Amino acid sequence: MHTLTQEKIIQSQAQSVVVEAQPGSGKTRILVERLVTYIQKYGIKPESIVAITFTEKAAHEIKERIQNKVDIPIEKCWISTIHGFCHRILRETTPIDFLILTQEQALFLKDQAIEQSLKELVDRRDPSVISLLSQDGFPKLKTLLMFLFSKRETLHFLKEDLKVDPLSLDFYKNLFCVFEHVKGHYEKAKQKRSAYDFDDLLIKCVELLKQNTLVLSHYRKLFKLIMVDEFQDTNDIQREIVEFFRDFVSLMIVGDPKQSIYRFRGAEVSLFYDVKQDMLQKEGFCFEMVENFRSTQRLIEFTNALFKPLLESRFQASLPARTQEFGNPIEYWKRKEDENTLTAEEGRIQEAAWMARHLKKVKKKTSSSSWSDMAILFRAMTFSHIYEEALTQEGIPWVRTDGGYVYESQEVCELVSLLKWVLNPQDDYALWNVCISSWSGLSSKVITSLGIERARRRLKLYDLLQEKKDIQKFLVLLQQLVEQKEKMSLEEWYRLLPLVFTKHVYKFLRIVREFEAQNPQSSWKDFLQYVEALQKYGIAASEPPQDIEQEGVRLLTIHQSKGLEFDTVLIPDMSYLPRGESSWVLIDKKLGFGLKGDAIYTEIKKQEQELDLAESKRLFYVAVTRAKNHLILSHSSKKPKIHTWARFMDDYKPLLMSYIQEGEF
Repeated sequence: MHTLTQEKIIQSQAQSVVVEAQPGSGKTRILVERLVTYIQKYGIKPESIVAITFTEKAAHEIKERIQNKVDIPIEKCWISTIHGFCHRILRETTPIDFLILTQEQALFLKDQAIEQSLKELVDRRDPSVISLLSQDGFPKLKTLLMFLFSKRETLHFLKEDLKVDPLSLDFYKNLFCVFEHVKGHYEKAKQKRSAYDFDDLLIKCVELLKQNTLVLSHYRKLFKLIMVDEFQDTNDIQREIVEFFRDFVSLMIVGDPKQSIYRFRGAEVSLFYDVKQDMLQKEGFCFEMVENFRSTQRLIEFTNALFKPLLESRFQASLPARTQEFGNPIEYWKRKEDENTLTAEEGRIQEAAWMARHLKKVKKKTSSSSWSDMAILFRAMTFSHIYEEALTQEGIPWVRTDGGYVYESQEVCELVSLLKWVLNPQDDYALWNVCISSWSGLSSKVITSLGIERARRRLKLYDLLQEKKDIQKFLVLLQQLVEQKEKMSLEEWYRLLPLVFTKHVYKFLRIVREFEAQNPQSSWKDFLQYVEALQKYGIAASEPPQDIEQEGVRLLTIHQSKGLEFDTVLIPDMSYLPRGESSWVLIDKKLGFGLKGDAIYTEIKKQEQELDLAESKRLFYVAVTRAKNHLILSHSSKKPKIHTWARFMDDYKPLLMSYIQEGEF
């Protein structure tokens, strides 16, 4: 059965439809039902239907649900992310056979382009780079050039008459002269590999649709229905792509401005309101899906009470559909008041230990029949290891849905150290990491002895190892690895080791295999530089989305939890306040370029801080609305700072008292 609003959305043939969908309102179900209705009732062909989702996982789910309802060649439907949509258009209309770079591959090529460009420009004494280096030095300039890469889509939409502080004009001229040189190297590297990065897919698709009227006309005639999900997280270029077809199809945008949390990807919540207004002015219809079928009545009333004043304007309250049960009180825990002053890390350790013990009690008392029904949501996984250790100490199984950060794992660091040493036998630090590795076979007693003797005698570590009679097996292995250097593939070479094949080792060997396949002329040194670049910029290995069936409490970021729901949700570390944008150059498509210290920078910085605060509130909203039955909030600060989630709770506590149950640990 559908609600009246849901039925109207499903059956609507209006040219312009806006749907504001609250959390738990059955949005995905309605998207599927509308697609099926257009195929079965209105006779629209599958190839004329477009559904743009935010993730590949969401696209896959919609395809599966449609196939369960109607027998059609699902591959003909255009159901994908915006990148997948653009990819398909480019594949169908251009003769070029191209690869798609992963995030880490693109970052490595950018890093190489920066290194090569700066070397070339310095060698020829280019005045622009010399001027920049005299002010800032290599590390700062490299960071700034990588920052400009991250703002590529913003730069694409900049006005030509942007404001720049006159005192900073020469700096910008020099900077963009150097950046153009860097971009040239990056483009050549992609051309050499016949590859596009993710930004290219959107930019080149826009260029194609602008320049080739035949292609644009073909798709305008082909498409009859376009639905765009999660429209609150759209950016300028994605909006531009939709605009090409808006007046030629039945367009439906779906979103919830309260859940816009992707500013770091260029998303602007204001675009949702702009497009909504345009569509309504053209006789469009707006439907509000306000019934929440996910959460208990108490959870929904708590959420409304907290976020109505917090989100202020345009707040749309949810209505509980599960009115037959009021639900558990929302638990709000903080550290006991005492005279002890703890560091932030000590506070997290204490909170994590309490949390693990408390989860055991919760599991016994609530409807969570499995550990997998519970989730711990983090703003970032920076401190998740503290909570992982606490869960392990209590014997509670846990699962990181992202699989963890491959390049930071101990076993992968050991494999990278081995490669470093083989390529540079003078690197004693790398060899020491090899000695203490899980596969070296050296006992802790031997390792301790080596450390003491090496410090006392001041010998090179390899020379000291060769003196030892009781580690011959290890020395033979090292000798074999040296002799086989670059005589086989790097993956085969790594498999000479007596490895324990953990999930991180498997992932790392997959990365090695893919790198060698895509870069057949590369050396082992090239791969080492690739991994070091990814470690430097904190990039995790790309993994296809997957449903983890392993039993255990789910540990994930709030961004990863988007679209998910859990019986019990715990949001810890609520006194954590992330640092804002620290770049010494800021860019805004309307305000212009700001260099730290000038008036434009100050103006952009103030705007960024306001936008960051607004998004922080929305991120908190997304976290809270993942819970079905039980919500636990906690922090370890005695006096939470302003703008932290803990402070929000304290500031609005008088409005929340009938919904929460407070406690101390």
